[in-house]
Amino acid sequence: MLDTDTKRRIDTARDILVGKVPDPKSQVEQITIALIYKFMDDMDAESEELGGKRKFFTKEFARYGWAQLMNPRMGGHEMLGLYAEGITRMPENPGIPPLFRDIFKNAYLPYRDPETLKAFLKIIDEFTYDHIPPPHPHPPRLADGGVGRSLRSHFDGTFWNCAPPKRLCRGWNSCHQSSKHRRRSDQQRRRQDGVLRN
Repeated sequence: MLDTDTKRRIDTARDILVGKVPDPKSQVEQITIALIYKFMDDMDAESEELGGKRKFFTKEFARYGWAQLMNPRMGGHEMLGLYAEGITRMPENPGIPPLFRDIFKNAYLPYRDPETLKAFLKIIDEFTYDHIPPPHPHPPRLADGGVGRSLRSHFDGTFWNCAPPKRLCRGWNSCHQSSKHRRRSDQQRRRQDGVLRN
């Protein structure tokens, strides 16, 4: 069940997007992409704090880091251009695992309003991550071999089953729990139809 703060953040993010992205599934897609983007940067920050090195936002991709996006000196159009370019180019990043590469493969920003993006990313920035595990090394595959093929399959469990399920982040975990009953019934139906492998 969603806690009050998480529900407020998700509702606020969707309210911000609704004027530019009216389709609820596309809203979920944009929120999920932004959360993963921040998740990767948080992993880099934690690695540095522990004496390690950044993995995701390095070399030519360092300019797309979350701190750069949220720099108060950055203008709205500059932020929009950087974020749109960042999510589009992310599949080319040699530092990300295949799962994340597949998630970002068709990612794009479906609107070009800098004020909407600024307000949206400000809400995403409020999500906090407790314990950050490494990406799941062996995500389950669909019968056709795809992994995390479409973020729009979020609610039927395709994406949730591919993502690290334990304590990923407060918001992500809460969403995961709240959709559990729906995922179970959909997965049972899909297994009966031979779509998912056991």
